[in-house]
This record gives sequence, C-alpha cells and structure tokens, in this order.
Amino acid sequence: NLATAGMSGAVAGRNDSDYKITFNMYGGSIHDNTTDSRISSYSGAIFLFDGAMNMYGGEIINNHANRASTSMYNYGGGVSLYNSSAVFDKGTISGNTGSTYGGGIYADQNSKITINSGFVITANTASYGGGLNYNSTAESVIHDGAVIANNTATNGGSDITFYSKNGNSLTLGSAGSMNAVLTTDGSNKNISGWYVDSLNNRWDPDAAEEVDVSSPLSDATVHLIAAYENEYSVNYSFVSSTADKELPNEVLELLPSDSQVYKKGDVIVSGITSSAPNGFIRNVTGVQKTK
Repeated sequence: NLATAGMSGAVAGRNDSDYKITFNMYGGSIHDNTTDSRISSYSGAIFLFDGAMNMYGGEIINNHANRASTSMYNYGGGVSLYNSSAVFDKGTISGNTGSTYGGGIYADQNSKITINSGFVITANTASYGGGLNYNSTAESVIHDGAVIANNTATNGGSDITFYSKNGNSLTLGSAGSMNAVLTTDGSNKNISGWYVDSLNNRWDPDAAEEVDVSSPLSDATVHLIAAYENEYSVNYSFVSSTADKELPNEVLELLPSDSQVYKKGDVIVSGITSSAPNGFIRNVTGVQKTK
C-alpha cells in the first residue's frame, strides 16, 4: 500500500467522542507499506491518535515513512503513537525505515508503551532512534528479555532515543538479558550493556560510555545502543639485554601474574611486591578510570 496523505500506509485510527479505537494484532504480517507525502508523514504501517494497541503476535516488517525533502519530518517507520497506549507482548518489528524519528516505533505526547520479554525490535533504521524514538510525556517500561538491538540511526540512538520532558520516564531492562549478539558492526560479540550513541559521541567499543539503567531514564535526553565494550588482558615478560642469553629462573619467578581484564582508558595501579621490596618489580593491585 502507498499512502500519500501522510497518515500511515496500512492502519490509521483516531478516537472521537463516541468511539474508542483499539487495534489488536494476534498474528500475520503487516509489510511493505509506504507513507510518502510532501508534508510530514506518520508511520509506514500503523498510526494511532488517542487510541490503544495490543500486539500479541505477528510481524510489522519492511514498511517505510518517507519525506519529500530534508525540511520535512516523519515519525515512525513501523508504528507511530500519539497520546496512545500500546502493549507489545509478542512479535517482531523489523526492517522498517523512518527518515527522521523512530525506525521501529515512535511515541509522542502522552503515549505509554510496554514492551514485554521476547518481543523483538531489530534491523530498523532512522536518523534518531533506529529501534525506538521516545518523545512521550508518559512513564513507559521495557522489560528484561525484550530485544531492541541491531537497529541503526545515522545521527544517534541506533537502538533508542529518549527525550527528557515533563517528568516522563523510560524503564529499561538489562541489555544482557536479551541474550543477543551485535551484528551491525560485524563482530557478533555478546551484547552486555546500554551505551551512549549520540551524534557527537558515537559508540566505539574502545571508548564506550555505559549508561546506568538500574533507575529509569528521566533526567536527560540520551541516545543509546545495545552493545559491548572491548576488554583486554595483560601479558608481562622480561627480556634479556644480552642476545641469545636466557634469563635465570630466579628472575623469571619475579614475573607478575595478572588475571584481570582491562578496558581502554584504564590505568594500572601497581604496588611493591614482597619479592621486590625496593619496587624493582610491581604487580597490579587495582584499576582506576581516567574519566
């Protein structure tokens, strides 16, 4: 389907004084729809204003919200919610594109969303918030086990962009609870945390800034990616200054051992060992962050 009026390529609904709009999805596929307008456009697949949505199964895939020029904006490649409630219980939102805000889901005004364990939002694309762009004033929850990963955003928030406003909040489950690997960088490494991924501070595995999600996001706008941080081990060695001459065992026995792992920017803090009371040999005793 192709919608040229800017209000969703497949499903659009708005409450009035007599009727309450509720959209329930139990299975099937909403796919390959496009909203293409010369003005701002809202959702390639589903748009609700003052409504309710419950997704119990199925997939919302490969839908697109386009814009005629860079001066126009669009909101939600897959789902766009305004002053609406939505529960994403089971199913997949994948492969959708929103040129501006929210490749998978866009939530605005007082929209409240709940994303339950096992629901998958992946491979969606936008400028901000590839998986979810949260611009709502409500309190919403993403539970442990919900997968929002491997989305992309050209300007920040590959997986989630959260805009802080009017006392809103977004509770995030642990990224590690997804049991997923990062594929967008080609590493296939286990996802371990939520990291800053903003326009001027894109996620880098060697300089990653992890975000504490033990409390709800609320006080500041933040752009996030579900990713990992590179860790390194340290190997120590003594080298003889005389070519082809082996060091004696008495010296080799002083070689420090270190089973810790380190991240780029860590400082190794050493202390004097009992084997070298004058400090000739130092052993690792802790790590300090440079930032």
